[in-house]
Amino acid sequence: MPRAAAKTTGRKGKATGERSAAAGEASAAVAAAAPMVTAARRPSAAATATATKAKATRGPSAAAGEPSAAAATATKVKAAWQPAAPGLWFCNWNIWLEARRRLDRALAPLDLHSREFWLLAIAGRGNVSQHEIADLCGLDPSSLVAVLDGLERRGWLRRQRNPRDRRIQWVQRTEAGDRLFHQALPRAQRAEAQQLAVLSAAQQRQLVAAMRKLVMISK
Repeated sequence: MPRAAAKTTGRKGKATGERSAAAGEASAAVAAAAPMVTAARRPSAAATATATKAKATRGPSAAAGEPSAAAATATKVKAAWQPAAPGLWFCNWNIWLEARRRLDRALAPLDLHSREFWLLAIAGRGNVSQHEIADLCGLDPSSLVAVLDGLERRGWLRRQRNPRDRRIQWVQRTEAGDRLFHQALPRAQRAEAQQLAVLSAAQQRQLVAAMRKLVMISK
């Protein structure tokens, strides 16, 4: 074999050997970090060296495929927040959150929110004091004032002093508030029916009966 050809062959063999060695190192690194990565996605020798150096600098938690500290913390918080066997209060709270989301979507075309809808429902009885409304809604009276102010500005509610006790303000629905409430009520009822649709008719009756019983006990 001519000397030039022998040199060329030698260089090719050496390059092939180097590529094989690099491929072997890359394969080992990928297998250690992410076993599901296929051979077709093996990094180059330079990329492997860079990744190895970065891994050593950041520490074991930064290795490919391992969750970050923030992700691990979020997982722990989620696990603590979602018990394996949720009880009444946990289930009730989640049911209410979903109900509020559904109600807000249903009332959006009327430019009305779930909180405002419930205030209109409560005020419909007439001559309800602000303090009583706050108790029914589970709100601090001071935080309720701003919401009532907004409803009054829009002409849906009005307030007047109790003639026998000027310290008490009665809240009433206006005619415009009555019209709006009766527009909103069917939308709210449809949203409720959609939320209950996963249950059979018998299950719905049992659930509502049990919840009514709990409501009566709490009074």
